[in-house]
Amino acid sequence: MTSRVCEFAAGVALLLAGCGQGELKDEEVLAQVEGRVITVGAYRQQAARVPAELREQMDPQRYVQALIDEELLVQEARRRGLERSAEVEKAFQQEARVLALRELYRRQHVEAPPPPAEEELQAFFAKSPYNRRVRFSLLMVKTPGQLPPLLAELKAGADFDSLSMRHSQDARILERQADMGYHRWGETMPSHAALTERAFFMKPGQIVGPMKVADGYFLIKLTDAHPVSLDQERETIVQQVMQEKLSQRLTQYYASLGQQYALQLDEAGFQALAADWAAQALPEEFAAPGMMSHHQMPAKKPASSRPVAARPPLDSQQILVTYQDGRLSIEQCRPLLQADAPRNPEALRNYLLNQLCRQVLAPLEIGRLELLKTPALQEGLEKAERRVLIRQLQSQIAAQASQPNPNAVRIYFEEHKDHYTLPAQVEVRRMNVADAQEGQQILQRLQSGQDTLSLVKQFIALSYGPGALQGESKVARALQEGAVGSFQGPFYSDTGFFVLQILGRHPAQVPQFEAVQEQVDADLAQEQGNVLFQEFLKELRTRSAQQIQLNQENLQRLTSSPKEGRA
Repeated sequence: MTSRVCEFAAGVALLLAGCGQGELKDEEVLAQVEGRVITVGAYRQQAARVPAELREQMDPQRYVQALIDEELLVQEARRRGLERSAEVEKAFQQEARVLALRELYRRQHVEAPPPPAEEELQAFFAKSPYNRRVRFSLLMVKTPGQLPPLLAELKAGADFDSLSMRHSQDARILERQADMGYHRWGETMPSHAALTERAFFMKPGQIVGPMKVADGYFLIKLTDAHPVSLDQERETIVQQVMQEKLSQRLTQYYASLGQQYALQLDEAGFQALAADWAAQALPEEFAAPGMMSHHQMPAKKPASSRPVAARPPLDSQQILVTYQDGRLSIEQCRPLLQADAPRNPEALRNYLLNQLCRQVLAPLEIGRLELLKTPALQEGLEKAERRVLIRQLQSQIAAQASQPNPNAVRIYFEEHKDHYTLPAQVEVRRMNVADAQEGQQILQRLQSGQDTLSLVKQFIALSYGPGALQGESKVARALQEGAVGSFQGPFYSDTGFFVLQILGRHPAQVPQFEAVQEQVDADLAQEQGNVLFQEFLKELRTRSAQQIQLNQENLQRLTSSPKEGRA
């Protein structure tokens, strides 16, 4: 660090510790960076981003330095011409669209709903994939040409796991004897999410595939499914219910917007689009219907000898949508259909109408109301542009980091094993009871062997993680010390009384490197990019030190004001 930078840092520290002469106004200047002013209002906004409980512990110099760094980075991005890059323009347009839509929704009172009632949570949870965990086996090959003989063997009654062990070309599958264990909704890497999510809509014994995922072609067999309690997913379910309610409010607003702009789908154009969209669905999957075993699978029906009429080619210029002062062709509307757009015609109709309202009519309404010209939105757009420029500059600098080599990735894994360690779990069966007396009666029946089968059927299987195993509560002690197979309780929680049966314990364990290699590689690359960016920022501060001017008097007054304190 040069002497000039040292003087600057020492000056900020000294000035912020000084005495002042009263409260400052938001528009007063704290510093200038190459002519761009940093005001007291900007300082207060920066401090307000930090949670109140942490604000008292932070040195005010950090807030000032963060504002100076932000301005240095924005100006450096502009010097490099990044504001003219296609990536920045695209990202800024996305942020601007979000800001404008948010303001439009606020004016139309499309606001976030209140927290849901318990009955709503229960009903939503009952029909969601969060209410169960699934266990499945996998078989993976690299090329589609390897699949036909494997499918033939499965249809002839071959054991799935044995076949997978002979033919799978994935080290993780072979290491786990084809059994990938239990998963809850969302517990997988994005690159393989389709596999896990598909399993949630299968039945035990069913086989589905081939599915093209990341590094190969997969077959998946569901081997088990167990219910999960609402308590384990409560926070997620609350968010999901509120999101669904907000979506309903948006749909209502979109309907009114469609009427306002006389939005209409041309029926002939829509039928042509729906037929073409349905035809692009994935081919029929190989599956054992219901719970049938492989040897029970029905043989394929012989193909009809009657020729199938060829579907006429789609006229992409055919008009699909008309609205006030405008119309759109099929070709213009196709980008509105994301990969997850429904294939069912009626569901597709509703999906398309919502997309048209959000992406075509809402911008028209934003323009009609001149929302982009309002001071609040102008300020928001300026902040959005600065965020985008800094992100792009950071990406540009981080991209200069060398690709981690395999040895470095493995060393990083060894040094950060705690981050990837699978937490300890206790597998249990749980049964809710009316009160402590009923719980005692059920435990006595179970321990005496009276009608145990009908009772056990009323239990649900679930697992407790590290949080439940800590502390000295009765439940924690039972989970830690109860013999496997024993019944424990009754216990009381916020949701009522319950009894447990301990099924098994799984201590915390470090996964095999190969199982998390993709995530470790990404984590190391991100860390190396961050280090490179911090080094760049340090050099940028040194290079720009002479262009930074501090308003010493205002800095003194800012921190000496009783109202300001530590921001």
